[in-house]
Amino acid sequence: MKILLDECVTKRLKNHLTEFDVFTVTELNLSGIKNGKLMNYCVENNFDILLTIDKNLMYQPKSSQVSCNNCSIKLLYE
Repeated sequence: MKILLDECVTKRLKNHLTEFDVFTVTELNLSGIKNGKLMNYCVENNFDILLTIDKNLMYQPKSSQVSCNNCSIKLLYE
């Protein structure tokens, strides 16, 4: 499973996910990229999960439609 950790998620989490292929936004030089472009990047590069705590993700405009098979977005709030 290929996972991308958004910049708002601590990169220390990567150390606990050793059974997966985990990358950080910073490692891939994607810091500061807009949510829609980041989601498209994930699809284009075959990521299975974009792990984020960014609550603004749910407000993405439809212009950044992402097509993927068997994917879902689950938003968790405190």
